[in-house]
Amino acid sequence: MSSIPLARNTRPRQSTIVLIAWLSSDIVSLFGSALSGLAVPWMVLNLTHNTAATGIVSAVQLGMLVLANLVSGPLIDKLGPTKVSVTCDWISAGFIALIPILWFAHMFSIPLLIAVVAVVGAMRGPSNSAKSVLAPDIATYTHQSMERITGLSGTTNNLAGALGSAVGGVIIGLVGGPYALAFTSLGLGLGACMIGWIVRPALLSDHDAHTN
Repeated sequence: MSSIPLARNTRPRQSTIVLIAWLSSDIVSLFGSALSGLAVPWMVLNLTHNTAATGIVSAVQLGMLVLANLVSGPLIDKLGPTKVSVTCDWISAGFIALIPILWFAHMFSIPLLIAVVAVVGAMRGPSNSAKSVLAPDIATYTHQSMERITGLSGTTNNLAGALGSAVGGVIIGLVGGPYALAFTSLGLGLGACMIGWIVRPALLSDHDAHTN
């Protein structure tokens, strides 16, 4: 599903920067997903003291993420993985930022929250898939084997998931769910910048050099 043919000559320093940016964006994205997965139910439970409502909100977010993952392949093929990743991360960041805004404005409600987390879940699926699809391009650009690149990606994914669950609970306990979601929004925006400003231009530049 890789969509960008790559040139063979790349400066080592630039290759390292692109690789770190790609891995860092993946870490930030997965960590943010794990953190929001803890913070949103905490806020619902804190507001309603209703475990059923908490379960419904979590199920909607997870269900939309799974559904979007299933149908994101053709979209990534059509638009390109970097464009999908950046667009979905920015949309996710914006909608996640809405949750603490609504909370502090005393406009927080379960129906509105369900609508917001449905959009966030729908965006997280394609974003995560698009970053994975970039692996062959990253391997070619950095002159490293796919085995090494997928190994690094798998390690960062596991690290982000573990940290998101462990550290996320500590963050929520220290600053509360709304502030934790604000940090999540900022992190997703940072991840979008790394893909949009570092990874995408480098890959497109190599594509232009290859075709010319």
